[in-house]
Order: sequence, then structure tokens, then C-alpha cells
Amino acid sequence: MKYALLFLLLPLAAPAQEPVLAWSVEPAPTIARSPVGSNLPLANFRGLLILQYRLIMEFHPLLPTIFFDAGSAAIPDRYTQFTDPIQTTGFSDSVMERGTLERYYSVLNVIGYRLQRHPDAGITIEGWHTSEPGIGETESLALARARVVADYLRDIWQIDQSRITLLVPRACPPKARKDPGEREEYRRVHIAVRDPAGRDFPIVRTIPLQVYKDTVEPSTVLFEARHSIAGAPRRTIEIQRNGRVWHVLTDSGGEGRGIRWNWRNSQDRIPEDETPLVAQLVVHGADGVEHRSPPVTIPVKMIAPRHSYPGSDPPVLVTFPLLFVEDDTPPPTPLNERLLAEYVSPYIRSGVAVTATGHTDDRGPEERNLRRSKERAEWVVRSIRTMVRVEAGPLRAVGLGERGPIYPNALPEGRFYNRTVLVQWLW
Repeated sequence: MKYALLFLLLPLAAPAQEPVLAWSVEPAPTIARSPVGSNLPLANFRGLLILQYRLIMEFHPLLPTIFFDAGSAAIPDRYTQFTDPIQTTGFSDSVMERGTLERYYSVLNVIGYRLQRHPDAGITIEGWHTSEPGIGETESLALARARVVADYLRDIWQIDQSRITLLVPRACPPKARKDPGEREEYRRVHIAVRDPAGRDFPIVRTIPLQVYKDTVEPSTVLFEARHSIAGAPRRTIEIQRNGRVWHVLTDSGGEGRGIRWNWRNSQDRIPEDETPLVAQLVVHGADGVEHRSPPVTIPVKMIAPRHSYPGSDPPVLVTFPLLFVEDDTPPPTPLNERLLAEYVSPYIRSGVAVTATGHTDDRGPEERNLRRSKERAEWVVRSIRTMVRVEAGPLRAVGLGERGPIYPNALPEGRFYNRTVLVQWLW
């Protein structure tokens, strides 16, 4: 009886506190600096503000080259291909993935689409090989590569055979055969037009794209996670949109620890519309039981540029790449001269600063690549200076060489696209 009484007098263990999640943000700077009486309808808004800036005018250079696997004449699967002419319906060279490489993989369809719309233009197709008979890299393979490209344009895009000329196959230079990376670049088919800077220019021109690059305010949200569940080996914050998990923050910490998040998911994307963000703290106890906090909702608002720039449009950052795929100092090619004259020079306003930044791939000595990238950028600046009709601002040439590559160097197409000069200015 004595022991029973003692047991009754012992304090009962406090129940574990179930997870609780709270969030807070600073006021969005755009709202804070908005003048009193402005038409910005969000004076008391707290949440994620997405600013839809007309920020970038992108141009994607067309690389009319298909790279093949060693000893193969099959177009690799990484290239976008249709299997029936009906699938070309609705295709457009301006409605594709945004990235340059993503657009490049549709190069056969871009050329087919443009040939359909410019019936007077013709193309030549030239197959290459690496002179390695042991793996089938011969002249006959190079011709087979050219034919498979021609067949695709004829059968899928219905381009008449009379508009397609197959050239005599070519082998890569003896010097290039000693380097596996260079050999890889010569397992290719090159598509060219008869007059790249003249009437056939529409087939090889760059692909323009106006991008509304959204930015977020404030830059982060602060989560406060509280719970007292013992032995919790794993804690996460689960963020949903439209009832589906959109992102998960891991290692969210314990009692009293704040967790900051930059609004981006694992693909580095921000929300694309005003669907609210719904967050929950998820705690996995030592007993394997999952404990969830009540959900919290973060509102999302999107505003157009006129709210951010009362009375005017935001500046447009124009990015125009020029390709220099030949491994030497750039000659003044007619195509690049026309691209500069048509897409760059007319749109440089008085006093506008222009920067030309040269890049290369990672092949060859770093010092040579640095010098070559600067020479290419300087050629672009000299060309612009002779073309512009106004008193432009500073024209700056920068050479970065192989440092800070724009595209992966692992594949030949990435290396080709890295041999570029990016021309940028605010419009």
C-alpha cells in the first residue's frame, strides 16, 4: 500500500509537444519604397512577392552541326527527332526550350522548319570521319552520316531532294587524330547554306527569345520550428503547391532554431504563379512515427514591371552570342558581320555601355585560350564601333578564356558553344 501511494504522488511525465511551424518575412523592398498614393495594391502584403521583369532579350546562336557516336551513323538520342511528318505541325523555331543547348538539340527541326518557309533556300550536307578503320570511321561512314541527316529532312520535313546537296566526305586533320577529344568533334555532319549572309540568311540566323526573368522579394523567408519529440533523428520542412510536394528542406534543426529558405526548389526554380505555398514541419520520432505540424500558408503575389518602375518600363539586358567554332583567331566572317549589323548595332542607344566577353572551351593551353578569347572580343568591339550610328558609351572587350565556361565541356557541342563572344548591353 505504501508503494502504491508513492507511485500516485510521482509527477506525471509532460506530454511531448507536437510540431509547430511559424514563418515570417521582411516587407518587400518594392512595397516599402512605393510612394504614398501609388497604384500598388499591396501596401500591407506579407508573403512572397514575385516581380515580373522584362529583363533579358536572349539570342540563341544556331550551330548547324550534328555530332555522332564513334563508328555510328545513327543520330544520337539526345537530338530531338520526330518519327512522322504530322508531328511537325505546330512546331516553331521560337517555341522551344529556353536554354541554348536545349534549343540546339532541335537543330534538325529548326532547319527543316525554316526550309519549309523559305522555299528558295538550299543546303549542303557534309559528313566527317576520323580515319579509324578499326571502329568503322571511314569515308563510307561519313557519307552514311550525311545521308541520314538528308533523309530526315526529306522524309519528316518534306524538303525536296533537289534542295539538298551531299558533299564529298571529309576526314579530320592528322593532327586532330592524336587527341581523343578532337577526334570526337570530327565525328559530325555539318549543314551549310549557299549564301549564309545573303538570301539564305534566314536558315542560319540566331533564335531570339524575350525572357521575363522573375525575381523574388524579400530574398528569404524565416521558418521557426518547435517541438519536444525526443530522439528525433530527422526533421524536414515540406512545402507544397497545388496539393503536391514542391520542395523539401532537410536538416531543419530542433527547438528554437530558425531556418531560412530562398524560395527556390531543388531545380533552382521559383514559383511560376500565385498558387500559395503550404508548409509543414515533419518530425520522425525514434519510434518511427511521423509527426506533422498544422500547415501554414504563405501567400504569393505577382506584379508587372510598371509597379516597380512607375511611369516607365524596366531596362532590358540584351545578351547576344557570336560563335567562333574554328580553332583560331576570328576572321571577319560575313555571317558574324551581318549578325552584328542586323541584331546588335541598330539597338545600341547613345551613351549605352557595351561589353563583349570572350570565352573558349578547355582544350589547349590556358594562356592561349585567354589570349584568343580577348582577340575575339576585341574584333567584335571594333566591328560594333564602325557600325553604330550614335555615340555609344564605353565599348569594353573582356577575355575569360576557359575560365567560367558557359556550357559543359564534356560533349563536343558544349565545347563548340563555349567558343563564343557574349555581347551585352542595357536597352
